This record gives sequence, structure tokens and C-alpha cells, in this order.
Amino acid sequence: MMKNLNAYAQPPLPGEGTWIINEFLNATFGSSGGRLFAGAAVKFPEYADIHVKTVLETFINSAKYQHYPFRQEWNAHLAADRAGTNTIRANVVFCRDITRNQKVNKRGGYDERGKPIIHGGYIWHIGPRKEGW
Repeated sequence: MMKNLNAYAQPPLPGEGTWIINEFLNATFGSSGGRLFAGAAVKFPEYADIHVKTVLETFINSAKYQHYPFRQEWNAHLAADRAGTNTIRANVVFCRDITRNQKVNKRGGYDERGKPIIHGGYIWHIGPRKEGW
């Protein structure tokens, strides 16, 4: 996983942690862009098919990547709360631009004081593949 996002301007190599994110984005979106959702999956079932942690987990744990050396580390980020999402986002940004960060809110009932509970998430609008990536 990249610590210095300005380390180089070429695609990550298979022995690097960020490589799997580039593979995921290319397999999911091809050369064009797309959307990923970052938020509580149980609160936003309508975004299940683009939920970043769900689709990335399926991708990383497929048989094709069973020997990927950073698979356990990525699975730990997928299991983590906000910190895991921040790491995923940083690695996505290394590979492609997030052209828009769209805030999504939803009411989720009321708390014990009668105030509405608002659940939030973000739709990341992912840009096209970088030239040569």
C-alpha cells in the first residue's frame, strides 16, 4: 500500500500493495470511470452493487488472487471502520482520480432524545484509467 502517493508516475508493480487496487479498478471499470460507494453497507442497501468494501473484498478473495502477498493486509482494511476506508480511498486516488465526492445522507429513525439519526456516506466518482496504466 502506497505511503507516498507521489512516489512515481507509473502503474504499481505486482509485488506492491497498491497493485491490487489498480487491478481492481481496471477490471471493474475498464478504461472508463465509474462509481464506488463508501458508507455503512447495512444502512444503504441500494448501493450494495457498488459498495467499495464489498466489491473489493470479493475481488481480492477470488481464486485468481489467492497468492497475492498483501491479501491479508487488505482484508484487515476491509474489516476496519473509517481508517480502512481512508486507506482504500488513498490507494484508489493513487491509481485514478476521484472526480467527484458526492455526499449521501439518509434518515435512520430517532435517538433516545427524539432527534433524527442521519446516516452518511459518499459516492466516489472514479475517473478514467491513466494513460499507460
